[in-house]
Amino acid sequence: MASFSVEEVLEEVVYMQDDERECGSPESRSESESIEEQTEQLTDDTSERESLLEATIESCLAAFDNLELGDNLVLFKSHMQKYIKGSYSAFKPPSDPMKIILNAGFNCSSAFAVESKLWLRKISFRLTGKISIRNPYRAEITRSMPLELFLTLRRAVQHTRKQEIADHVAYDQNKKGYGVMFTSRKAVIEVFCQLSSLNATAVYGHLKKDLIGRRRGKAKLVVNTEKPFAFNISFHYGVWNMAGFPLHN
Repeated sequence: MASFSVEEVLEEVVYMQDDERECGSPESRSESESIEEQTEQLTDDTSERESLLEATIESCLAAFDNLELGDNLVLFKSHMQKYIKGSYSAFKPPSDPMKIILNAGFNCSSAFAVESKLWLRKISFRLTGKISIRNPYRAEITRSMPLELFLTLRRAVQHTRKQEIADHVAYDQNKKGYGVMFTSRKAVIEVFCQLSSLNATAVYGHLKKDLIGRRRGKAKLVVNTEKPFAFNISFHYGVWNMAGFPLHN
């Protein structure tokens, strides 16, 4: 009768356990294959539903082909396709009112209409402020803004067909963030007209100020290639005395 030492028995047990882990039992292999098949089926079903949804959306948007959208048709369809897909996902049962409400469309135009008027009031107020010794006749207004909202403004400026804006704008991007700078006062006025829905006269009224007291004269926004107007928001301005002599450089 053969005899085995304790060490030999332990080695054999470890070897058998390793072999079982590598090969797996028939039951475990069958269960693993079943899970893989279910996963593949779910993936196929999801892809099929997404394809059907996209085809349905395209069919609906085709109704706009004959409307007077002109060159904006492709941009309109792209925008609406994203919005409809997001809404469909939010409203599809089972859903929650919180998810539905969070999916409510956000109109950047409405947000900028309010925000831009606030910017104009702050610029107007700053024109009569105390002149900085370190940075004379220069002001900066800081407003917190979601990055996506600012990038929407940047993209809007990049795609404008208004030459007064397009010919006098520059862009900057670095590790600190993104920049949009205007080198013409007319461009700044036109941008604020677009954002606030105010007319040019009303906008320009915020960019100049009559000074009273010891500083009697006028102050107004100065914008050129050397002194650009930048979002978010830094600008230069000048002060002229009653005789029209400039007090700034």
